[in-house]
Formats: sequence, structure tokens, C-alpha cells
Amino acid sequence: MSLARVAALTGLAVLSSSLAISAQITFLTSEPGRWRPWIFNAIPSARTERAATVAEVKAFEARLLELGEIIRRTPIASSPIGFAIGPHGYLAGYAALAPGQPPGRAVPLGGGYGMGAFPISEYPKAGRTVREENAETELLYFEINQIRPGIYPAWGPAEWGTADIDAFIEPDSGTGPVGLTRIGRVFVLKAHDRPLWVPMPLGDALAPVIAEFKTQWDNRRDLYTRDVDALAKSQTPQARAARKADLERMAAAIPNGAEVMAQALKDDAAIEEMERTRLAPDGPDAREVASAESAFRTAVAALDGLSPEARTAPACYDDEADGVTRRFRGKQGAPSTCRALVGTNWAYFDKTRPRSSPQVLMVNLFERCLEPESLKRTSPPGGCQVNRQIIETLDWDAVKAWMSK
Repeated sequence: MSLARVAALTGLAVLSSSLAISAQITFLTSEPGRWRPWIFNAIPSARTERAATVAEVKAFEARLLELGEIIRRTPIASSPIGFAIGPHGYLAGYAALAPGQPPGRAVPLGGGYGMGAFPISEYPKAGRTVREENAETELLYFEINQIRPGIYPAWGPAEWGTADIDAFIEPDSGTGPVGLTRIGRVFVLKAHDRPLWVPMPLGDALAPVIAEFKTQWDNRRDLYTRDVDALAKSQTPQARAARKADLERMAAAIPNGAEVMAQALKDDAAIEEMERTRLAPDGPDAREVASAESAFRTAVAALDGLSPEARTAPACYDDEADGVTRRFRGKQGAPSTCRALVGTNWAYFDKTRPRSSPQVLMVNLFERCLEPESLKRTSPPGGCQVNRQIIETLDWDAVKAWMSK
């Protein structure tokens, strides 16, 4: 029997076994559940990046546990039935400092309280009944003091390339459940009214565009120059003679060498002609270099043409427009398709409060629990069914009081 057939039969056997177990799984919907032991993770790199002392990390964990006690008081979580709750917390890292971003020591500790409601089930295996509370489920996170764009998530314009900039296109926002503010995919509760981001000046928004376009122009020009030089070297009498000698040695070693060599010489000539066409002064590669240079100079001219007032005016970005000057413009008077460009407002945080104090909470991974397909599911107990009830019945006044301490 071939190895392929053995592998296929083995795969079918595993699949059949899995399907058989799946078909025999019974969810214990009326079985009393439990809260699993608390797990907290503060890896060394996160502690280093935030310059967090042992006492500060312990204080931050204690604040997460306080939030956990408020969650435990919700009706669905106080006496779990048919599911077990796994609570865990973490200290978030603070890497890749962008220009203007404060060092880790200068901001509050950030992290999150996570939990999952795992359905309780049992199934037969090897003549015995196996009980589990580890089925795949939808987790729920309460993120604390994390205001960088990745949390929403939000991104910068494509024209910024991979530049490390602490700025982004303003995410969509609206009203979320129980009066929370929806920002992108998270639901937000703030300890005070300071904004989470501030407008980005138009001059600052164009600067990374110029840097990115200059890099693109330099790269394409350097690649074009390298290929032109390589073609010129390949056309010298010495290079052609060396290639022909190599072909003659190869041809001498095979029965139909003369035919192979004749075809190889034709192919070599054809490749050379293709390269001359590609790298001609009016060829496609030269046009790409010229286009990259034009884009760079257009961006420079756009910035140079701004008045001092226009440079400092709030910027927006319109990905439906053509050209740098139409995509990047002042927000005032711009069409609705031009979305504000903003930067993280690190002044949001009250520096007089302990680093462990929660100053902004974001409910994460809950958006999926509001989708129509999720709302239709009624069994097994756990996951989004529990998550929705927790959010809906949570004592938000107690959460606000917790954030005020």
C-alpha cells in the first residue's frame, strides 16, 4: 500500500474518530459550574518596557481582581450553570516607541482582564465518561489604559508606508450597549472627559508621505541603475565569450549538444533583447523611476506650498480622492469622505494618580457577540450568551466608582 494511501486512510480514521466523539458529546446544561483559579501574566519584557516595579505590578493585578469581583456579582456569573468561567489577566507590553510617544515609565500600567465561559460537556472514551470544560468559546476582555491605535483598531494612510508614527485615521464611533461609546470594534468607558486623540496638523501628516515617497524613488532608481549596469556588463565581448564557452562545454557533454547550444544562443539573444527593451531610457522601468520621482516632488511641493496657518490646521485623509494634494488636506471644508487624521493623546492620563489606576476601560472582542448569527445561538451555554448577559447586567456604576479610585 502506498504511503499516500496510508496517510489518507489514517486521516479518515482520525476524522471518523473525531466525528464519532463529536456525535456523542453531551452538554451538561444544568450542571453547576465554577470559577477557575485566577491566572495573571506579567512577562519580563512587559515589565521592562513599562519600567514597572514589583509593587506596581502587584497593585495593578489587585485592581484587575477588584474588577473581577464586580463581574462575579452579575447574575449569570455569580452561579454559573452549564459552564465554567476562566478568568485571567495580563500586563501589556509597551514596545516600538514612535517619535513623540512618552517612555513606558511616564504612562500608567496597561493590560487587561479576560474571561471565557466554557461549556461543560461529557463524552465516552475508552469505556469511561470524560468530563470537560475546555470547549472552544468566545473570550471577553476588559482592556485597561491602552490607547494606542491598535486597540480600536486603527491604521494610518497607505502613503505613510511602514513609518513608525503615533498617528492614525480617526476610527468610526457611535453608541454601544449600556451607554458605552463604540470606537471601532471596542466599547469604551473613560474616567474623565479628556479626548483619547488630538488632531494631527496637515504639515505633520505630509512629512511621512514625503519620506516614504523618497524611499520608493531611491529604491527604484537604485534597482534600475543596478540592472542597467548588469546589462552593460553582460554585453561586453568578454562576457559574451564566457557565456558561449560555458555553453560549448555543456553541449560537449550531451548527445544532442549542437541543437541545445543553438537554442541556448537564441534564448540568450532573446533575453538580452528583452532586457534592453525593459531598461531602455523610455522603457517601463525608467518610467517607474520617473513616476516615483514625480510623486516625491509633488509631495514636497504640496508641503512647501502650505501657509504657516495651513501647516498647523487639522488634517484629514480621503482615500477616495486622487493625488496627494486631494487625499491629504485640511479638515475644515473637506468632504465627508475625508476622515480626520489624529494622534494619540498621551495627555489624557492624569499623572497625579497611581500608575495602577484604571483611567480608561475598553470592552474588547464583544462586537462579535452582537452579530445576528451569534444572537440566534441559544446553546450550549457559554461564550457570547454569557458575555452578553455580563455586559447587560454588570453594575456599571460600580465600575465607574472602581475607575475613580
